Amino acid sequence: MRKKNSNEILIGKLSDDTILKATQGDKDAIAAVMEAYEPYIIDQSTVDKGTPQEHVDADLAQTLRLTLLEKIPEFKFAEK
Repeated sequence: MRKKNSNEILIGKLSDDTILKATQGDKDAIAAVMEAYEPYIIDQSTVDKGTPQEHVDADLAQTLRLTLLEKIPEFKFAEK
């Protein structure tokens, strides 16, 4: 069995209907997608992990959020 990647796990928390609506520009659905991805964004923008200097790079986090917003219309559904 193939291991799911982090994208599949995050999107798995959202209904197909929500994802479809987000790709069509529904504001509430987009907000739900953004909320689902926020923990991943924070994790990916945390620098100096495991040290006293660990912190979230706010600029990187914002760049990831903006990139996600741009990519939502391009989301594709996997074959079931």
